[in-house]
Amino acid sequence: MLGTIDRSVVLPRAASSGALSGKRVLIVGGTAGIGAGLAKSCAAAGAFVTVFGRTKRDASISFVKADLSLMATAQRVAKEMRVEDCDALIFTNGIVPGNKREATAEGVEMDMAASALCRYVMLKDIAPRLKPSARVSAAAAPRAAPSSEPSRTRPRGLAPF
Repeated sequence: MLGTIDRSVVLPRAASSGALSGKRVLIVGGTAGIGAGLAKSCAAAGAFVTVFGRTKRDASISFVKADLSLMATAQRVAKEMRVEDCDALIFTNGIVPGNKREATAEGVEMDMAASALCRYVMLKDIAPRLKPSARVSAAAAPRAAPSSEPSRTRPRGLAPF
């Protein structure tokens, strides 16, 4: 047996229908996994949800197609996002890392670009425009890179944070 069940941990109940009625929720990376689950839950609770990502998966949720592994696209999408009246902005994992290293057309490692750098680029533009009561959250699943993967270095032309 790997461990024991801790029955003292109690998860909150899902938001009831209408609990988010009239709220605007923007989810970056909400096309699969945790992001898709959040999008469906928020919509079921009455929120108007917009998902930003590569692949539309749910016809009932507003969708903006965007390849956020490209920093130019991330900048454009951030400038076009109507965040001034949003109530919640959620950033989820960008992509699941592959078995081999891939670079974007801009020369940035794909996983780093889609899962981290684009969120930084977007938030830099978005943050000053958010209303004071808006909530910003990062939702992510645990991730581990294979030990054989080469170490990740800062992409060319990007300053450290």
